[in-house]
Amino acid sequence: NIPHTSNGLKVRMLVFGANGRTGVHLVEQAAKRGHQVTAYVRSAGTLESLKYDNLELVNGQLDDVNKIRKLIEE
Repeated sequence: NIPHTSNGLKVRMLVFGANGRTGVHLVEQAAKRGHQVTAYVRSAGTLESLKYDNLELVNGQLDDVNKIRKLIEE
């Protein structure tokens, strides 16, 4: 479940496997609810059709530790 916040706070999340069966739904629902979503994918694929100001697509590989670390620290 994606957190609902009654006080209007938004969640910032980094999603791995965002193009997968579950990931696509997670990313879309979180973005619709106004959360700040970064989708880390090998290729944008089906996520390219999602247009939300609060959704960022980042292409990369899971073994790129420096890139992932930078995203987490932002």
